[in-house]
Amino acid sequence: MLTISRTASRHLETWLNEVMGGELELWQLPAPVAAFYQAGFNDGIAANSQTQRIKQLEHECDRLYMAAFTPKQRHDLLLKRQQRADAFLWPLFESALLNIINRTDVAPGAEAERNGTTRGRQAA
Repeated sequence: MLTISRTASRHLETWLNEVMGGELELWQLPAPVAAFYQAGFNDGIAANSQTQRIKQLEHECDRLYMAAFTPKQRHDLLLKRQQRADAFLWPLFESALLNIINRTDVAPGAEAERNGTTRGRQAA
């Protein structure tokens, strides 16, 4: 493992904070330090590019997978997926809805609306 002096470490940390805070520009850094900063930036761009490429390839895989089925098979497959999702998500939705309906910390006036009255009279 490489090490640097405490003084060098302190300078690097200060410079980094100043660059990130907009108080110091990259061109003001010593050339070797700016080169490390630029190398990190380039690695970040490359990683983002790879992530985008992976997303594109995953989309293409999904498209080709679905293209392998007949229209009827695709319909049946998507219907099964939707039914599984509904079976999983509906209880969560229902529970959340009941929590909203049964809330006790309602805004003023909301209680009257919940009871079917507005401004002291029955709702039509």
